[in-house]
Amino acid sequence: MKCLEIINMNELFVWKRSALWRKEGFWKKS
Repeated sequence: MKCLEIINMNELFVWKRSALWRKEGFWKKS
């Protein structure tokens, strides 16, 4: 159970970071 929680936290972190990168790229384009 603990392992799954850690994986979920890591996935959420990666998703947030990639979403931030997408926003940055969007700002650079426009």
